[in-house]
Amino acid sequence: SAKQAPSSVAVVEASQVFGGDSEITRLQLERMFGDQVNLTYFDMDSDKVPEEYTQIVKKTEHERGYVFYPLVYVNKELAAVGTAEGFQVIQAVRKALER
Repeated sequence: SAKQAPSSVAVVEASQVFGGDSEITRLQLERMFGDQVNLTYFDMDSDKVPEEYTQIVKKTEHERGYVFYPLVYVNKELAAVGTAEGFQVIQAVRKALER
């Protein structure tokens, strides 16, 4: 069977709040899913956010009327709001991989 492209997991922050937490989450994802998952962090307060994610976050804000950072997207779909805690990110990835 053809190898599935890795799921993309993006954690979007407003100024780097997560520090060490993000590293733990990255290691957990790596250990559980190996190269099935590709994790990226974006800081909305920097100018390094790809235009695509700027638009995705704007759309999320528009749909919800507000957002709490961090936002976690799995394959560009909103998976968690207000937390990038490892367990929740793992659950979101697991759900996406099952599709």
